Amino acid sequence: MAKSNDHVSDDLLIRGIHTYSGIEVEKLRREPDPEVDGAMALHATMVNGSYLQFFISAHAPELRTPDNVADALEECDFEQWPPKTGALRFF
Repeated sequence: MAKSNDHVSDDLLIRGIHTYSGIEVEKLRREPDPEVDGAMALHATMVNGSYLQFFISAHAPELRTPDNVADALEECDFEQWPPKTGALRFF
């Protein structure tokens, strides 16, 4: 059974996205997948005005450090926000 990632703080996610991208995050929006416990979509607005979108799988290892988060991020492009289950286009 997959573990829920609901306990992961926004601060930890922001630090993980910074580790992944090298760009400071200005604002983070997260959307848990209502059909898959532990999976979530992230929309990060960066300080340079760009944005990145990510998916974290319910099967991601435990997210305790920024490096854990960076390793778990799957960069993707959602057709709408908040995304619907199954509405992913992976790079």
